[in-house]
Amino acid sequence: MKVSESSNRIESLRAIHSLQKERGASCSYLSLTTRMADPEEEDFFQSVMLDAREITDLAFITLDHSSSCIWRESLSRIRALVDMGGKNATMSPYKVVITFNILIGNVIDESLKNIIRKELNLLQKLDQGFQENTLTRSKHKS
Repeated sequence: MKVSESSNRIESLRAIHSLQKERGASCSYLSLTTRMADPEEEDFFQSVMLDAREITDLAFITLDHSSSCIWRESLSRIRALVDMGGKNATMSPYKVVITFNILIGNVIDESLKNIIRKELNLLQKLDQGFQENTLTRSKHKS
């Protein structure tokens, strides 16, 4: 496995994990805002959520997928709903989990497709090399 392929896998895992952490932080913040928690507690969980968002944004910058711009758009929509969710009760923690899970599933699917595509390309190259080697040997025997 090449270093770039390994780093692509690591970057995908980093993005997935950061989305999972942001999902948890968003749910925590949202559940506090819907029950009118202590303002200091709400501020603390908001800062945790914003830190998680920053880490996710950094993970997405390094992600090399054709769909990453679509994921960023989806993520910004989820974030907008979370930001106004506690005040307008449009977004429950349950809905946050569902929407993040869909996004995480899409990132996983695309990452797996890229891995499988690269593995198939490698197998094709190996097969082609094997066939060429076999033809070369048969020509030398003749």
